This record gives sequence, C-alpha cells and structure tokens, in this order.
Amino acid sequence: MKISHVIIGTILSATAVLASDAQENVTNRSPQVGRAPRNAETQQTTTLSTRAQEYNRRLTQNTDNAPWKRVVYRRVDLMEDSNAVLYYPPRPVGDRQNLFSTIFGLLNRNMLDAYEYLDGYESFTDQYKIKFQEFLDRFGIYYQPSTNKNVELFRVADSDVPSAEVRAYYVKEEWYFTPTNSDVDVKIQAICPIMTGRDEIGEERNQPLFWIPYENIRPYIAR
Repeated sequence: MKISHVIIGTILSATAVLASDAQENVTNRSPQVGRAPRNAETQQTTTLSTRAQEYNRRLTQNTDNAPWKRVVYRRVDLMEDSNAVLYYPPRPVGDRQNLFSTIFGLLNRNMLDAYEYLDGYESFTDQYKIKFQEFLDRFGIYYQPSTNKNVELFRVADSDVPSAEVRAYYVKEEWYFTPTNSDVDVKIQAICPIMTGRDEIGEERNQPLFWIPYENIRPYIAR
C-alpha cells in the first residue's frame, strides 16, 4: 500500500485521482507555527440531510478496537505536479474550482465548521471554532455584507479569495492495524490549508489557516 495513494488519494477520491510521487514531510506531532488567538464564540451550521449523514457514517473507519494506532502529520505540497489537481485552477473558472475555493465557499455558506490552528495539538470543540468574519478580518480578505444570509454570509469576489496562495496542506492521519486483514490502514482525521506569502523583508512565510475534521468535509467534496 503506497503512502501517497492512501493519503492524497483518500482526500481526492471524490474529486480526482492523484499520482503516487507527492513530496511530503512527515512527523508525529502537530507542526508548530504560532498559537492562534482563541475564540469562544460559536456559529450555527447547516446540517446534512439524513441520507447524507448515513452515507458519511458508512464511510467512517472505526479504529476504536485497533490493537495498534499511531498519529502522524504530513505536509502535502500542491506545487508538485502530482498534486496539481488540488491547486488548479487557482481561481474559479466557470464551474471549476480548486479545493480551497470549495472549502471557502462552504464556510461562507455556513455549511462547514473550521477550528483554530494551535501549536502542538488540535481541539475540535466550540471553544476553538472560528467565526468566519473574524477569519476574513484577520487575513485581510475584502468582503461586503450579504444581501441574502440564506445564500452566503458575506459577498467575497473570487479575486479576493486567497485560493492561489494556498499551496500546501497539513494532513493529520491515524495509522492503525486491522487484525481481520492483518494489515496496516490509514484514516485521515483532519486537513489544514497553508497560505504562502511574503513578510516585510520579502522572505516567504507559511501560515496554517485552520483545521477541518475530514469527516465533516467529505460529504461535500463527494458531490
């Protein structure tokens, strides 16, 4: 079982097929960049239909009884040719958009929860759930009030969505042993988009934006 096929292929099984030679950095601890500010306020989300929830539940890998488990973190570089399907088009073209544009749209439609990026660990609790407007303000994303909150929280032009600057993702995985198959399998737990930019002196810097539990986004990208 090739590592890249498991990691990236699982992420994009509903959107594309990815080759197996991706460049990845692996660690067993959450990458540390800088503690994000906490936000105790929460926002409501649009729930999935019962049918979609049941379908998503059937796809969930239950690792509770696995005799051996290990959590690892990977960095998937979208600038590698084999990962281009996650990045292109960097701006939406017609009905085509990349993974981050899809995530951004779901957040703006209040259909997905994202959680603060914390150094050394993840907490998918209400205490660390981000508010979309504060996220827009924090990263200087221009927006206007929406005329229809049932459609979108804010009006954001495609050119203002930083989809072209998101050039990598952190992927949190759980590797586990399955006694029935006598094999090691992998469960993707969460993904984190990483935005690339330049600081005041022109040096490149990488800013992890937020974590999204993979099971929360899977039903949407499966469409």
